[in-house]
Amino acid sequence: AEKGKVTTKRMGVAEFVEDSSLNNVCFVLTRLVVPAFTGHFHAFRQGLSKVNGHAVANSAFRTELDASGNFKNPVVVFGCIGKRAVVARDVMKYLEGKPIVEATLQGLLEAVREVPVERDATYTTQFSPEGRDNYKRQLIVSFAFKWFATISPSVPQQIRSSQGPKPGFWEARHESMSVTQTLKSTGQLTMPKAHPGSLYVGPKKEALEQSCGETKYAG
Repeated sequence: AEKGKVTTKRMGVAEFVEDSSLNNVCFVLTRLVVPAFTGHFHAFRQGLSKVNGHAVANSAFRTELDASGNFKNPVVVFGCIGKRAVVARDVMKYLEGKPIVEATLQGLLEAVREVPVERDATYTTQFSPEGRDNYKRQLIVSFAFKWFATISPSVPQQIRSSQGPKPGFWEARHESMSVTQTLKSTGQLTMPKAHPGSLYVGPKKEALEQSCGETKYAG
């Protein structure tokens, strides 16, 4: 909807993600078709807590492998580090045609460190004036490492815990995105009646404050 006029537009998933003109209009997504893909797809995210589906940062990685086991048509997208999803084209360009070896991993991590992370005032508080911008930068690097370890044909025993779930859109969903959020402070926190934390403010806000360690009391 723009200037009081409502129009319908059909577009591919990639076009929807990259179309910056959508930042200036109000839109409602009525249908989403996930295209079939036979390559490797993995998604990673870091949520605020198990009962809060809001992500601090998330990512999606897709690639095919050629006959030699090299990257072919890789796609790397990061979320929650800007106003819209960020397609990491420099990272994708770096990976194209490269083998899955340690030297490629080191170059991948360096390329991801160069991905810009916008300032986010959401997590800026009196106790954390720096917010979580640097934490987000570290997260997307860790996502890239986990993805590389997941598709690597040979993963050392000491880092197998970093591997992601089975490849696929539905398999990569995080549990907190599909369960009811039921955290209640009054039921789970036995606080005195006059205590500030005894006032239930809703599961999302309560989870945010507790998972961030920002719920502080004095007196």
